[in-house]
Amino acid sequence: MALLHSPFKRGGRLMAESGERQLQNLLSMQYSTAALRLLAMEDILSGPDHLHRDLGTKMTSLRELRQQFTDSRGSADLENFPPARRKVPDQLKTNTTPTNKVNLMTKVATGTLHQFRKPRKFQRPQMTLPYQDAAWWVLSKLDSAVVSAPDGTTASWYQRDRKQFRALARRSAVLHMRMVMNWPRLAREYRSAAAEFTSPAKWRETFEASLRDPPGGP
Repeated sequence: MALLHSPFKRGGRLMAESGERQLQNLLSMQYSTAALRLLAMEDILSGPDHLHRDLGTKMTSLRELRQQFTDSRGSADLENFPPARRKVPDQLKTNTTPTNKVNLMTKVATGTLHQFRKPRKFQRPQMTLPYQDAAWWVLSKLDSAVVSAPDGTTASWYQRDRKQFRALARRSAVLHMRMVMNWPRLAREYRSAAAEFTSPAKWRETFEASLRDPPGGP
């Protein structure tokens, strides 16, 4: 949408805010979310042709990608996970919401440094947290935690992985830089193609193709 409509040079703060959100996902051990965001950026960088071309098969590939990460494997029964440690880690007792820029940057730096330390073994999660309490500044100090889904119907065991963190962080930096550098070209391409990929005729063609193919693609 920003490529189509943003009046700001290179989308204004969009890429900076995207990078901030990506770092929050990585600090929160939400590697599947970070990977999906990167896949979306790669699709955008490939140009507007992917919008209708991949629509029929994208959900299948997304499900397959998410299952590679432990944070996306949900269970409706908390008893399916090992019991969490009884004692709350000391460093979390005073871990409050950032109230100013200095406090925010301190938590970012502390959480990022923690990602490069060797994680504890994962026989048991350190904590069990409801979604509303699982802020990035809490999760960034943990090595593992069972976290409920936003709707509360399932929970997943988040586990810190230094290799995943480094790989996804590196890809994030590269893709965000590519987006910034290629923004003018991409904006021209998407705006030039907008009349076609939003047309009723194109959507009719895509819907008709979906009726011929099995759900989720071949």
